[in-house]
Amino acid sequence: MPKEVIKKAIEKNFDYHESVDSEVWDTIQGGQQPKITLITCSDSRVSGHIFGKDMINHVFHIRNIGNQIENNFGSVDYGINHLHTPILLILGHTDCGAVKASQSDFSGESDEIKKELYPLYFNLRLVSKNTDMGSHADVTKLVQENVDLQVKDAIKRYTTEGQYVVGAIFDIHSQLGDKPGRVIITNINGETDIEELKEHPLLSDLESSMKSVVVNRV
Repeated sequence: MPKEVIKKAIEKNFDYHESVDSEVWDTIQGGQQPKITLITCSDSRVSGHIFGKDMINHVFHIRNIGNQIENNFGSVDYGINHLHTPILLILGHTDCGAVKASQSDFSGESDEIKKELYPLYFNLRLVSKNTDMGSHADVTKLVQENVDLQVKDAIKRYTTEGQYVVGAIFDIHSQLGDKPGRVIITNINGETDIEELKEHPLLSDLESSMKSVVVNRV
């Protein structure tokens, strides 16, 4: 099994290498110039290609369980203060295992896992009462709450003129729309009203029809 896994990984990299124009590699020899600092969960269903396969040098990607900002302040600081990305995107996802685990009994986990789950536990314990962890709808509400809280923490540290903190959910289970696989914007700089979000200056270049699909909350 391990041999098959590494073989497939290497073969996929060969395919990837062949699919990318050689000029792309020439343009990044001098360093990176991303436009977004992205915090996502480590969940393998949240692919690095959800914004397209041509996003090389566009996204400074940070991952941890539960897409938590506190766990990676150093990396986020680097993305915003040194790489000067104008957007910090905090992306949760439906059916987040870290969110569910944080509101369950995780006493048997390693100290390292406990350390990462405790902030989620304390942040979500009040809103998680009467939550059915087997319900995608209930868990999505907790995921959204977690994203809102991460955005709130980020705003205290990073919002300056021209800097945006965006909260969103990668909808794997069609909880915020009619199709799985979309990134749904739920929060911009603390604004959570759907109609206000649709009119937010950051989204002014989007067609109204697209806004109606990608802006939503549970």
